[in-house]
Amino acid sequence: MTVPPRLPFRWLERRLYPDERAEILGDLTEQFGRRAARDGVGSARRWFWRQALALIWGFAVHRRDVVSTDHERTRGRWFLWNAAGDWRYAWRALRASQASTTVAVLTLTLGIGLSTALFSLVNGILLRPLPLPHADRIVRIDEERGNVGSAGQIPSRGSISDIALGQVLAGTETLEGVTPYSIQGRNVTTPRGTEQRRVAEVGTSFFDLVGVAPLDGRVFAAADGTADAPLVAVVSDAFWTRELDRRPDVVGSTLTIAQEVYTIVGVARSALFPEPDLEIWVAGRWRWPTPGRARNFQMWIQTVGRLKAGATTEAATTDIARIARNLAMADPGVLAGEDIPVPRLFVSGLQEDLVRPVRPALVALGVAMALVLLACCTNLANLLLARSTARHREMAVRLALGASRWRIIRPLVCEQILLGSAGLVGGGLVAWWILRGLPAVAPATLPRLGEVAFDATALAFASTTALAISLIVGLLPAWQVPAASLRDASSASSRVSMGGRTRSAEALRRGLVVVQVALAMVLLVGAALLGRTMWSLFQVDPGFDGEGAITFQIGLPSGIWREPGRQEAFFAALVERLRQHPDVVAAGVSSTLPLHQVGNRSSFKRPEQPDFTSGEWPAANNVSISPGYLAAIGTRIVRGRDITAEDVSGSEMVVLIDEELARRYFPGEDPIGLKIDWARRLLTIVGITESIAQRAVTAEVHPVLYKAAAQHAPVIAFNSMTGGVAVRTWGDAADIVPFVRQVVREIDAGSPVHNVMRLDDRLHATFAEPRFYAFVLGLFAVLTLTTSILGVYGVLSYAVERRRTEFGVRRALGAGTGHVIGLVLRQAAVLVVVGLVAGAAVAAAGSGVLRSLLFGVEPLDVASFAAAAALLMVIALVAAWLPARAAVRVDPARTLRAD
Repeated sequence: MTVPPRLPFRWLERRLYPDERAEILGDLTEQFGRRAARDGVGSARRWFWRQALALIWGFAVHRRDVVSTDHERTRGRWFLWNAAGDWRYAWRALRASQASTTVAVLTLTLGIGLSTALFSLVNGILLRPLPLPHADRIVRIDEERGNVGSAGQIPSRGSISDIALGQVLAGTETLEGVTPYSIQGRNVTTPRGTEQRRVAEVGTSFFDLVGVAPLDGRVFAAADGTADAPLVAVVSDAFWTRELDRRPDVVGSTLTIAQEVYTIVGVARSALFPEPDLEIWVAGRWRWPTPGRARNFQMWIQTVGRLKAGATTEAATTDIARIARNLAMADPGVLAGEDIPVPRLFVSGLQEDLVRPVRPALVALGVAMALVLLACCTNLANLLLARSTARHREMAVRLALGASRWRIIRPLVCEQILLGSAGLVGGGLVAWWILRGLPAVAPATLPRLGEVAFDATALAFASTTALAISLIVGLLPAWQVPAASLRDASSASSRVSMGGRTRSAEALRRGLVVVQVALAMVLLVGAALLGRTMWSLFQVDPGFDGEGAITFQIGLPSGIWREPGRQEAFFAALVERLRQHPDVVAAGVSSTLPLHQVGNRSSFKRPEQPDFTSGEWPAANNVSISPGYLAAIGTRIVRGRDITAEDVSGSEMVVLIDEELARRYFPGEDPIGLKIDWARRLLTIVGITESIAQRAVTAEVHPVLYKAAAQHAPVIAFNSMTGGVAVRTWGDAADIVPFVRQVVREIDAGSPVHNVMRLDDRLHATFAEPRFYAFVLGLFAVLTLTTSILGVYGVLSYAVERRRTEFGVRRALGAGTGHVIGLVLRQAAVLVVVGLVAGAAVAAAGSGVLRSLLFGVEPLDVASFAAAAALLMVIALVAAWLPARAAVRVDPARTLRAD
């Protein structure tokens, strides 16, 4: 007997209603037999397949009636239509509770957006490898040293001496390449004029070591570093585009740098180590001294190397330590009246070295980011749990009508997917907006800021975390509600009968509120500590008055600043012309500007002291100034007098000291009139000035000697890198900048003005990093505080609703308004106090993370902890008062009648 194909026949058996299955299958079987007899079995089988697929598709798309429980339990019969219905049901459910839906979407948006943006920042700076081939093998070589005969000498780090570098270049066992580099400001002349640019002088193997190929032309070859080789340079693609109009014949053209003509041999990409804004590299021509050979000066230079395959930084440090020992043995003793450094060489990963200054701060922000994401997820769980609890009756009714749990779960899943999708889109937009505006608000000192980009992995992680929590919590009502009769679910007392089932959900919600309060406490303490830090920074007296003052530097051509007569004439003419302006109060020149560089640190002694007495010589930063400079920056003369126009070459050599030097080296005596021996010169102390902030207001204040510039050779008094001019005006200092540029141009057109900045702006720039960290952590604290307060309000509102009958009975029995409000507020206080205690404990345990960011405040500052706790308690009680006020408005008679 010919039978229909088994597979489609079984499909139809499972998909058809029981009451119509026999009839339809019988008709199809009968038709199949007739066709098989007439057209053959193959044709009949193909016909049966077409009929079966048409029936299955028709039922799935067009049949909309749900006739029986058997149909509901028939697996997958109306899948397509039911799926569309689930999405419509979920959308209607979300629209029906617009308030909670809006709060949930905003919570997801802010949590996902902020965490994605901050992780993108942390990842781009700390975690992502440098954009160089084998970046993990590129290391920096540093030397740390102290002078044997100077107790005040500061150990230096971040560079290596020329004699030590010469030994390292001679060969190591762990490094396959070493190259020096030095970055300086130089005058660069292009068709657009002469401007000061950052130029890197690098070893000829530099590009090969960092693994960067040119975009056009070539990079440096070994022959470019020889003494008789032509001067060559490599420019960046940005410089090629902006300054050279992207000329196709750029390779082979010339460029004037520091009045020397260089031939451009190649173009490299812009974002290249060692600094992201470098635009010009020139081939260095260094010659390294050998141990044991006398030298009159010592040059310090930056150095990078590449580890051999399989080598580690620890092994490389051990390797070059051997070189340091050999160097110390080969070059003992004292030369030219100075101590020979005893070097300590060490190796560190380049990426680690670049991010070391900001690592503690970014780690702290990363922890804060995790806390914010946790707080947002906790708040989301609380919101969804409240929605779930409120839908117990709905779930019970649907179960009583015969719906399966899977049929109930499906629309709930759709709801959470809709919420998660809205949060994903919103969070992605928020993260993109934050990252786009980040360069405008982030401090310029953040390394690798240009490499920070939108991180899709962070967005996926934050979104997945939030969606997972929403799914787990959102499906609770379908699993918690047991099958109930329709009468129980719809009875007037169902709220009471189902109270036991929601008790565990209520306890969970209270626990989530405690967690939110604890997280808010942790972040509020951090924000309070950073707020105290900012307050302490603003209270520091920098030692100068920046209002109305402006500072700038001048890129003097080497022909001027290396020739004493020309340099002296240039500065004299400049200051004289500036003072002629009617708005100028004072003007002067200094070898070191405030908050720029501390100056050259050197030793001095009293004349009666013997030479080199067991390393007890005092040391100070020596700064050369012209008359009027201290008045221009607003620094007071505490005692004595200022440098004047009479302090010139041939007159008695004078010096000013600051209060720190007087306190440290002349305690209990009047230093005015005393003489000091500095560099074999006797200088008379004629005045004492305020101590000013040098590198930053948070940095240690070091003693300073102010010398009269006119009494020293200009090439010694000033240099082309740190020297600058200060001008004080009656009004806005920025208004005088065009006049300054015009004066400098008239004196020497080849000396560009650069680094122009109000002195106040220079001071505020030192606050950029702590201000940025305080702002971010404060934003996180506000967001977490808001979510915790919403949690407190939501839990208490639900508690008041559940206790409506109780409050009605209490009011009917004579309870006063204060009594009912006290009940609600006590419940809130318990939750908040528990959260505060837990949060304070966590904040105290982790306060050390912020230690490197604090100034003028201890990590366990009691005032900060108390202020955070008080703020959180007050706001939480205000949020609790709203549902408490609703509780006292309960009408006892109406409540009792309804019950």
